[in-house]
Amino acid sequence: MKRLSIFFLVLGLTGCELLPSFMNPNFGDAPTVTSVTPDSSKSDVSIGAQVNAVLDVPNGKVNLTTVNEQSVRLSNVATGAVVESNVAVDNEALTLTLDPVDDLDFSTEYRFTVTSALEDEIGEAFEEY
Repeated sequence: MKRLSIFFLVLGLTGCELLPSFMNPNFGDAPTVTSVTPDSSKSDVSIGAQVNAVLDVPNGKVNLTTVNEQSVRLSNVATGAVVESNVAVDNEALTLTLDPVDDLDFSTEYRFTVTSALEDEIGEAFEEY
């Protein structure tokens, strides 16, 4: 008990905010996508549209090394083909932007997907979206 008390005393005196993961009150809470624009009911989306997602990351930030085609993608519903895209994460605003490299096809349905391969900075997987 004395070691733990000394540990927190030292942290308190140094101004550090380091908490072991087991002491983080949000530890184990899965990060999620809370909203997406354009939303799935839109049928008049511009062929040059980006997909913007608002994230809830209770454990801090998105682990940027997990942002890839396996974790975040836009796909053609009819063919399953993945649309080549650039994905950017803003860890301050907790947003994600998927920007297709080429214009989307007219009259085509697309699906935006976030998989559990996307993780936060402590390794907690995102809920599938």
